[in-house]
Amino acid sequence: MGIDATGGLFNVRNTPSDGKIQHCYLNIQCSECILSNEASKHSRGVLSPATVSEKIAAVMKTENIRDWLTRVSDDVVIAMNSVVGRGTGHRLRPILMKMDCALELMDGAIQAFRAPECSQVADSQTYNTCVILIILRYEALKRHTLDGDLQLLAKTAYNQLLFVTPTIFKQCKSHVFNAIREYPTNCGGRNGIPREMRIWKSQFQQLFLHVAKVATEGKSMSEVIATLSVIVTLLRTEFLPCGIYSATSETAEHHPRHRSKSIAEAMDFTIRERTDDIQIDSQEEYTERMREEFDDVHRKRPFSGHTFATRALDAMRGNVAGIDPLEIAIPYLKRVTNSGRSGVINICYVLSPYAIDENGSKTDSPQLLGGVFVEVELPHASGVIRNPLYSTVAADYVLMQLMNRIGLWCQPIIDLSNVALDANIFPCNNSVEGFIRWEKNDNLDLSQDVRNVASLIDKKWRDSVGMGKLLANQLIMVSTVIQRREKRKADKVRKAMRELAKTKKGRLDKSQDDGMVWKKTPGTIKAKLHADRERMMTALEIGRSRGDYQYDDENAKSIHLVMDDYARNIDSHFMAIDTFRQWMKGKRDNSLKKPWCDVIEHLYDKYFPE
Repeated sequence: MGIDATGGLFNVRNTPSDGKIQHCYLNIQCSECILSNEASKHSRGVLSPATVSEKIAAVMKTENIRDWLTRVSDDVVIAMNSVVGRGTGHRLRPILMKMDCALELMDGAIQAFRAPECSQVADSQTYNTCVILIILRYEALKRHTLDGDLQLLAKTAYNQLLFVTPTIFKQCKSHVFNAIREYPTNCGGRNGIPREMRIWKSQFQQLFLHVAKVATEGKSMSEVIATLSVIVTLLRTEFLPCGIYSATSETAEHHPRHRSKSIAEAMDFTIRERTDDIQIDSQEEYTERMREEFDDVHRKRPFSGHTFATRALDAMRGNVAGIDPLEIAIPYLKRVTNSGRSGVINICYVLSPYAIDENGSKTDSPQLLGGVFVEVELPHASGVIRNPLYSTVAADYVLMQLMNRIGLWCQPIIDLSNVALDANIFPCNNSVEGFIRWEKNDNLDLSQDVRNVASLIDKKWRDSVGMGKLLANQLIMVSTVIQRREKRKADKVRKAMRELAKTKKGRLDKSQDDGMVWKKTPGTIKAKLHADRERMMTALEIGRSRGDYQYDDENAKSIHLVMDDYARNIDSHFMAIDTFRQWMKGKRDNSLKKPWCDVIEHLYDKYFPE
């Protein structure tokens, strides 16, 4: 479910509520909660988001949200008792709720959906800590879990979450990303922006754009904490080591590339080491910290996510015996000025050893930040310069505001839910956001519908009835539509595979007719090896499209396993895995043995009989 509030839709002039009216929508996205991950790929436009309730008020505090959602939950019980039968109704408990960054929405939902007879979290602070503990324990266990057992592990962690929380909450990815990216512009108001952020405005904007990507795209909570700890270390480092320069020192137009590469490699090692350290390997530690949270579940406490970064920050600052401080910058003399009496030292910062794309995938590409410099008098013999990006304000934001609440916005909570439920839940609250934009910009009847309270009530009644009918019809038709789309896609794949097989078969037959593959020269042996490989893969592709085999195109071992099983089924044998890998990579020089070729021909004839 999604929940979000907006203003500017309805107003009551000349009253205390003039200009203060807010509309809070509770929305359900059926495709995320009733369809499997595979089925959702074919559900575009089949299930529309539906607004199931709306609160209109001038005040949207925690208690207002709680009372509203409590009434919604009670209405669910009444509706089920009346439609299905008395005693069948139960309180509303969403699978997952997405919202913006307003804590009033989350706290109100927690209090409304919380089972009073159970020991569940009572506020967003405790919820945040519990999510962090469960995810860090899950990531520690995941390191030692086979791929086939990952879903069971995810279900266990998911059930632990639902045991201690009324539902799973996730702050909208887009809201979080925009809030982080715009921090250098919005912090402290127009006149309260720190001096260093005003001087190096562009650099801080690039820095926080990087922070936003790391925070919202990262697939591992422990890795996100470790990577953001690098940024905190950068912002808290007041002085940077540099060379000793004089008027005759060599200048450079750019930083030495090998230095940024070596720093990135060392940083990658540090992040991986700190990632493992942040995860909770001990069941006793996990149990004890969880017990502390529930000693007095109603006790007000601050957000405490920053405590999980303490050891990483100490190690990166060099406060741990035997560990050198993390190197984060490359100062170099850019030019000598003022007849040799002064110079300009440029600074290249290494923010991260890798880039993260929108799918959370990492590529080895050091993320650098430049354009920062300091002017010094020459000779410069101190060996250090002041860090122009030193900012305790920005560091405190990343650590005490952002990392402190990582359990509320982290991507791993969505990934965990998707694996556990075999679902395709989106990290953004787009269904509600889209409905609000439509109400504000595309609803041509809006101005007429909300001209007074009576017309507003009538509009909402008509909307709810129409939406209910639409949703009911879609739920009836969804299975049929998805099956039809899946069949249409499968037919297209089969047709394409047949065309591909015919094309390949024609090429192979022609090469055999030419008689070249039988000549014992190195070139033609390679051609025969290639032809055998093509015939095998063509037959396997057809078999996989029919559901006969399952294998990974990029994994030679999985292909070999299929061929080895097939050989045994026809009372033959196939080549060993090492020989198979060598052949698949095109590194084999000798022809395949006759029994192996017979297995390939038998498989090919199965799908392409003469």
